[in-house]
Amino acid sequence: MQLRGKSAVVYGANSPAGAFVARAFATAGATVYLAGRSPCRLEPLAHEIVSAGGAAVVARVDPLDPKSVSEHLHDVYVQHGSVDVSLNMAFQGVLGPARLCNLTDQQFDAATFTRVRTNFVTAAAAARKMAYQGRGIILAMAVPEAGYPGGDLAGQRIASAAIESLCEQLRDDVGSFGVRVSYIADPPSSGEELVQKLFQLLAAVPPSSRAVTRETDASSVSPRGEASVVAATS
Repeated sequence: MQLRGKSAVVYGANSPAGAFVARAFATAGATVYLAGRSPCRLEPLAHEIVSAGGAAVVARVDPLDPKSVSEHLHDVYVQHGSVDVSLNMAFQGVLGPARLCNLTDQQFDAATFTRVRTNFVTAAAAARKMAYQGRGIILAMAVPEAGYPGGDLAGQRIASAAIESLCEQLRDDVGSFGVRVSYIADPPSSGEELVQKLFQLLAAVPPSSRAVTRETDASSVSPRGEASVVAATS
């Protein structure tokens, strides 16, 4: 997928790695939608991107709230005409105990359930919108704690395994609707390598999808233009 003229929603761009990717997407020609719970932390990045000749839009979005995510994607669709890329880099690389047995309940929840939930919420919402428009790519990070310089919180390996499974099931669900779902599982050694891996995923030729019968009628499309995915093998 070429990014010129495309929209790219990035969750977690307030982190150094997320900001690095957002800049790269903008340089490649995408309009970058920076979504997060603290817009004030994203405004400097948006200003930097715009000053460099790119396009960036900041919005207050809670990536753990399905309603907030869905409404924002609808706004992107209305403003841009499509939702082309969704990338979740939220809740990663958190500092804390490196051994699982030393985590508190709250730390384990943050490292595992919270990270998996935000990927489910954002990916599921993007999948419905992209299935409706018949194209798009959902990207995720399934890299364990060893892959984050400065971030070493036990439990992230568990979350990474769950995110891999989530992406693979979602790919089975919506791949035949023109939606691609990919993730990075190998730790990148630098921001440059991370961007390289993401662009390789964007450029990858999707596998041939199985033959399906797709139903998109008044009962399977919401007023906001989101498909209720209904597919049956032929």
